[in-house]
Amino acid sequence: MGKFSAEYYVAVGRREQHQFWLNKWTPSGTSLMSITNQTNIDTTFSVKDVVIALPAPNYTDGPDNTVWGGTNTRKFTIQSAYESLNNRAQSIEGEWKALWSWKGPHRIQTFMWMAAHERLLANYRRSKWGVGISTTCSGCDKNNETTIHVLRDFPIATQTWISLQNLVIESFVGKTKIISNQNIDNNSQEDMKKGVNFAFSGASALKKIYFARRGIIEPQTDHSLSVQFEWFKKLKPFMCKSKKECTSYFKKSLFIVGEIGGNDVLQYISSKKFTKIRKVVPYLVESITHTTISLIKEGAVELVIPGNFPIGCNAGVLTNLISTKKEDYDELGCLIAYNAFAEYYNEQLKNSIETLRHKYPQAKIIYFDYYNNLKRLYQTPQQYGFISDKEEILKACCGGSGPYHVNLEIFCGTGSSTVCPDPSKYINWDGSHLTEASYKLIAKGLVEGPFANPSLKTPLFNIA
Repeated sequence: MGKFSAEYYVAVGRREQHQFWLNKWTPSGTSLMSITNQTNIDTTFSVKDVVIALPAPNYTDGPDNTVWGGTNTRKFTIQSAYESLNNRAQSIEGEWKALWSWKGPHRIQTFMWMAAHERLLANYRRSKWGVGISTTCSGCDKNNETTIHVLRDFPIATQTWISLQNLVIESFVGKTKIISNQNIDNNSQEDMKKGVNFAFSGASALKKIYFARRGIIEPQTDHSLSVQFEWFKKLKPFMCKSKKECTSYFKKSLFIVGEIGGNDVLQYISSKKFTKIRKVVPYLVESITHTTISLIKEGAVELVIPGNFPIGCNAGVLTNLISTKKEDYDELGCLIAYNAFAEYYNEQLKNSIETLRHKYPQAKIIYFDYYNNLKRLYQTPQQYGFISDKEEILKACCGGSGPYHVNLEIFCGTGSSTVCPDPSKYINWDGSHLTEASYKLIAKGLVEGPFANPSLKTPLFNIA
């Protein structure tokens, strides 16, 4: 038990196991219970002040419980215990040996180790320790301040990564920039003429409130499609100054509305409410349609609306919804019901696009067939340079254990995750995303091939 003691801790509820709430040890001679009424903690307080600032226990908090820290559900499993033991044995001397032998500054080594092991004292972690009430990021005041938010999703962090991405792109294809809504300034007009990205990691087509009202797990961010469109309107003056200039500029621009809606669907899947999932389709289609109309009214002439992928072949979905019934799978090993849903959704989306084409004949509205573009890779993988093994081709390249190399407790890039020898031989990268080889083939199918309807303008380049 001693080897696993670090994974066990008390989840505090009514604090009946913590008598210091009732003992009269404070300077005033009263119990801590009678004076703890503060809801925010100033980190400049002394230790005593911090303790007094803790919220008093409440009967509705439930009893104190001993919980297991090795899983997200806080419930003990044999697998998580085994992985916890292995992680402790291998984490520092195995994967991290190269880090500690690196000749750079020690403080950077330490920071990288702490970030990878979720040891940074961000607000989300501090709140779990009772050293901070709010889990919210103090910089943006919107999202939980987790390690991934601080290092990736926080606006300044996002801007930094995009800047680094631009440096890498420049080294391969010359002076081309990707501008996001987070790094616009008065000197960015010429850069924006080369492209602006309003997409946001984990974003949904629908607002968080839609999911909250229906008891569905909410998306990680509320930067939904309508929010992204507001970003576009806010930044439009940076792109063009007059109606004439905007008309001329937008006539030469391609607007891509999505792919979006996939994260909305995943929220239903995560909530185990697939039987109700078709009810969300009209709302998704309406959200995408409304945004498309708004863009046309802003001057957009050529627009792309992508459909959804065959989610029944997705390694993450296959892992989360694994079935013992053979009849649930098709000849490729994909889940029939989930691919059928994707096809249903795509048909409803195409119907709406057809209506838009008649209503706005001046606009060219293109449908990207992501479904068949990707499914062909699963049907004849060897034709496109992937492994031909029927079971292996459905696995993720980077991940944890399990039949599809996806473990919901071990994410790609964490200490105990593993990577396949050759990612170019796999379709799926990490259970959620595809490999570079897959995306390249999908891009060729859209730019050069038959999966854009109607086809794009004659491309100025071919994808090698």
